[in-house]
Amino acid sequence: NQTVPGTLLVAQLRSGNINHGFHDQLWSLLAYGSRLNSPTTVALGNQDVLPWVRSFLEVAAGVYGWNLLFAPYNNDWICADNIFINGYIRDLHDYRYNELPQIRAALRQFAWKRAGVVNSRETIVIYTRDDSPWRQIKNPEAIVDVLGGGYEVQIVRRMPEDFDDQVRLFASAALFIAPNGGWSPNVLWLADNACLIELHLYRLDSWIGSFGLSILFEESKFITLAGDYHNRTEPRLKRPARKGGDDDFQGQSLAPDIVKALRRSRACRK
Repeated sequence: NQTVPGTLLVAQLRSGNINHGFHDQLWSLLAYGSRLNSPTTVALGNQDVLPWVRSFLEVAAGVYGWNLLFAPYNNDWICADNIFINGYIRDLHDYRYNELPQIRAALRQFAWKRAGVVNSRETIVIYTRDDSPWRQIKNPEAIVDVLGGGYEVQIVRRMPEDFDDQVRLFASAALFIAPNGGWSPNVLWLADNACLIELHLYRLDSWIGSFGLSILFEESKFITLAGDYHNRTEPRLKRPARKGGDDDFQGQSLAPDIVKALRRSRACRK
C-alpha cells in the first residue's frame, strides 16, 4: 500500500486541446482543491499529460502546497481523509464562483515569478494561429497599420511551446488579439489592466465567455468580435458539430471592426 498525505484528488486528464482540458477539469480541480485545509495530494491518473498541463499543475502545487503525483491510480493508495475520483469534473464548481479571481491572482503571481516576468503590459500582441490549420489571421499587417498609440506591436505566428514563454508573452500584452482557440487558458497570465479581443467567424463561440474566464476581466476589457471575415472568393469550410467557422480571417476585413471595438471600450480605447 502507498500512503499519501491528506486529501487525495484523482483525475484522469484529457489529452489534446488544453482549452478543453482546462475548462472540463482543471478549473474545477482548482476551485475544489484551493478550499481544502488539510494537506492535499493531487494524483493524475495518466502520466502522458501535456507539458502545459504539467507545468500549470506545478504552479498550482506551488501556490497551494499540493503534493503532485503523476501515476496511474492504484486502488491500494491510502489517504488520511477522503478520495475524490472523477475524470470529467466540469460541474464541480459554479462558473460565477466569486473566489476564482483570487485563485487566478495567486496562480499568476507564482507563474510570473517562475517565468521571470519583470514588467507587464508593454505591447500589442497579434497571434495569427499559423500553428493551426484552422482560423488563421492572414495579412495581420493590415491590423498593425490601423492601430495607433505608443505601443509596440508584435505579430506572433506560433504560440511558444514552453509554458514559461507563454506566460511571458501574455504578461507582456497591453492588448492581445487572436482568433478563438486552445490558447485561451493563458489569459490567466494577462495583467489586470490588459485588454483582450477574441475573434470569431460568423457566430460567437467563446469558451472564455461561457465557462468562467471572462469574470477575470475588468469591465469592457474582454471584447468579442464575430462576423464574416473570410475570403469571400473562396467557399466556406464546413466541419461537423462546429458552432462557428474555421476559415481564415482576412486582416483587411478585421481591421476596421477592431478599431470600432476599441473606440467603444472605455477601458481599451487608449
